[in-house]
Amino acid sequence: MTTGPSPFSVVLWRDVFVLIVNRDGLPADYARAATAVLARSAGYPGGIGCLTIIPPRANPPTEPVRHAINTALERMEERLRCLCWLVEGDGFQGAMVRAILTGIRMFGTHTYPTHVGTNMQQALAWILPHLAGGIARLGDVPQATRIIMRERTVGGIVEADG
Repeated sequence: MTTGPSPFSVVLWRDVFVLIVNRDGLPADYARAATAVLARSAGYPGGIGCLTIIPPRANPPTEPVRHAINTALERMEERLRCLCWLVEGDGFQGAMVRAILTGIRMFGTHTYPTHVGTNMQQALAWILPHLAGGIARLGDVPQATRIIMRERTVGGIVEADG
């Protein structure tokens, strides 16, 4: 189910939600995404994982968007079991983004584990063992990678079970 165009994509794959920031979003976009993720999480009593993909040359969020992101995460905190940022950029910009996120990770007050990943397979291999099924979920990494890579370009909120 796709719910219209968005400056970012949200792919809901089983108990993982993936946020791909394609361009600047509005605070209302993040609130809408959080509502969809919370509704989806009701079907997963063991909680959900979050993968945020930051593409190359992504712009830092504005102050209102940072506030909206934090508000969305606070709304989902009870359901979140882990959060991974996947930084796709390389070179100086990618290193800078990873360094900033590592600082947020180290000094943040998250109640769930966080990680900064460097590729999709590694990020999913970190996330899935934190969810229901534990380490046995590592077998899902290839399928999850294929589905998320396929659906990430659709835009809006996409339910991509499979």
